[in-house]
Amino acid sequence: MEKERAMILQMVADGKITATQGVELLKALEESERPKSRASQDTGQRSHSRPSIDLPDDLGTTIGNLVESIIGNFGFGFGNGYKFEETFEGSFTPGDESCNIDFSTLNGRIAVEAWDRSDYAVKLIKNIRGGSEHEARRKADEMVRVKREPSALSIKMQKGPSLMGGMAIIAYLPKERVYNMELQTANGRVELRGLDTREIKARTANGLVKLEDVNAEKVDASTSNGKVLLRTSASDVRAQSSNGRIVVVPLGTAGGDARYELATSNGSVRMQCSAEPDTGFLLDLHTSNGKIETEMPDLEYELNEKHHGRRSVKAKTRGFDSMSNRIRIQARTSNGKIVVGSPVDWE
Repeated sequence: MEKERAMILQMVADGKITATQGVELLKALEESERPKSRASQDTGQRSHSRPSIDLPDDLGTTIGNLVESIIGNFGFGFGNGYKFEETFEGSFTPGDESCNIDFSTLNGRIAVEAWDRSDYAVKLIKNIRGGSEHEARRKADEMVRVKREPSALSIKMQKGPSLMGGMAIIAYLPKERVYNMELQTANGRVELRGLDTREIKARTANGLVKLEDVNAEKVDASTSNGKVLLRTSASDVRAQSSNGRIVVVPLGTAGGDARYELATSNGSVRMQCSAEPDTGFLLDLHTSNGKIETEMPDLEYELNEKHHGRRSVKAKTRGFDSMSNRIRIQARTSNGKIVVGSPVDWE
């Protein structure tokens, strides 16, 4: 947890949070680090080997939520905080061409949702620290660069010591279009709902990443402190968190191959897989401290290892190579359970 402690201390040093708020974050981190020992459940008997550790699924979510709360209350540490809102609308050129969306901000969330209208609408919520409202408004006008093109929309918060603050981006996009998306924030959540996409990159440092009812070809989602929740039809998925659980609920099975690479350090990995006809699974699962559950029929095991709390499973559905739909799942965690197959709780 040294990385997370250093991050919190740096935020205090930069004036982004007060010393008191830094103490609150450090306390939350310490609470999340405290393990709860339990007797080994894999063997059903007492064992003198190192016990597995039952860590919470969301080791970093408390930290991420606290950071979002602090920033949302404009508590950047010193001076006065001001809030300004800006809204604008526009349209993409009609046609079948995919639209490129590039949103980048700091200290604020990004939320993108589909709607039935043919135009788009965006709200920017700017939180600025300044000695006066006039000074803060000037900074608010300088803090964002918006670039609108016939088939592209780019919104980027400008960085710099004179622009201490944060900005949230809330966008509504036409449902009938297909998008390539890059969404990035440093302290805040990233949420995407109900859109058709080709490629998505969604990243944050402290907060949730959530893709709900999203059709995609490729998804790359990552956070340092928070959950990754994916309900998507993507056939190429990479999801990563340092402190938080990963939950994946595929929306059906597209023909051909699909690949999922899921990794977290402190949290569980849970993926729902339905036993559809002519669909096979190849599993490569490993946890250093936790259990592995694979509730799937007709698995042939190449490796099913239990040793001092570590679990490793390599298995595939009987007849995997000849099946029309082949799903490869690689899941890794240091401290947490891996569940593949059974229905999972979305939130």
